[in-house]
Amino acid sequence: MPFKTPGRDSEYIRAHLKPETDPLLSEMLEYADKNRIPVLLPESKAFLVQLVTLLKPAKTLEIGSDRVNVFIGDASEIIPLMEGSFDFIFMDGPKTRYIEYLPHLMRMLKKGGALLCDNVLWNGMVSGKIETQKNKTTIVHGLDKFITAICSDDRLITSILPVGDGMSLSIRKNQED
Repeated sequence: MPFKTPGRDSEYIRAHLKPETDPLLSEMLEYADKNRIPVLLPESKAFLVQLVTLLKPAKTLEIGSDRVNVFIGDASEIIPLMEGSFDFIFMDGPKTRYIEYLPHLMRMLKKGGALLCDNVLWNGMVSGKIETQKNKTTIVHGLDKFITAICSDDRLITSILPVGDGMSLSIRKNQED
């Protein structure tokens, strides 16, 4: 079980999800939990797998992982230089940078493509459910700006979902910008 538990709803959902059967992945999750290494929460993973299964994206960009084509360096230096277009973008990187990355991601997100972002409610602090810790103020303000931006962007259809630590799902409209 990952060390970060958003609440009773998550505990309930996790109790009903199928247990991990891959021994290597189970070992990695146990190591991450023991060493307080953040990983995708089980309920967030289930939603991500379901969404990818439904959308069947041909080309995907993930920010925050070391799989497939790896670009080593600071994402804020790499993302502005990236080219191409993607059917699906999953962002689980530095939370204070989500708003900074957004114009570049919009440039690369195909019409009809999906942008899924993890941890957008940040332990309930972004929504005000939990009082913001002093050392988390910058993260909370950055995520709030990001949510405001994706919800007010006329090119996107956005939902904020209380899955795991909060996920946003934005679909880029097929219309001209």
